[in-house]
Amino acid sequence: MAMAMAMALDLALAMAMALDLALDLDLALAMALAMALAMAMAMALDLALAMAMAMAMALALAMALAMAMANMITLNLPWPPSLNRLYRTVNGRVLISKEGRQWRQRAAYCIPASARKRLDSRLKMSIHAYPPDNRRRDLDNLLKICCDLMQECDVYVDDSLIDDLHIRRGQVVEDGQIDVTIWEIADMRPLIRGKSWTGGARAGAGHLS
Repeated sequence: MAMAMAMALDLALAMAMALDLALDLDLALAMALAMALAMAMAMALDLALAMAMAMAMALALAMALAMAMANMITLNLPWPPSLNRLYRTVNGRVLISKEGRQWRQRAAYCIPASARKRLDSRLKMSIHAYPPDNRRRDLDNLLKICCDLMQECDVYVDDSLIDDLHIRRGQVVEDGQIDVTIWEIADMRPLIRGKSWTGGARAGAGHLS
């Protein structure tokens, strides 16, 4: 009994870590409920059924994550200039500066043709920002810069498709770097919910963390 409980706890921990990487709260809730059921069955000494449930959950999660990763777009972009240097005002009009154009050319070069899919489904985006130094910076300034670049480079049709948006600050690295990951939300849900996904995420799902 103790060994079975330890195995169930290890499985729960592994799933929780995978769900944290997946950044999908609906999937996390569904899996958490299933894990709670498996734990309850284990405590009721129905170990065979508990282990069968655990194996089924692990398989469903692995398949869902594999589907998501198959269509995952991961990009490594150069650190952009500040907003004050990225744009300039001429005769009352806001235009991209020469430095801004140079950065966009370098960043566009980092987006391969395989990533220019013109996605038109509901999306989630995760941004990891690794600044070039420890100066104070507002992370939200990077959001529009990255979203606009993805649209201009045909990664997706329009940034209004993004329902789930995360940005995190990482450690300082030489010259700075931005890592962008984009998923289609529909990829991770049909296997878990047992039905097709035809709509976008709930309103207000996007947030910063």
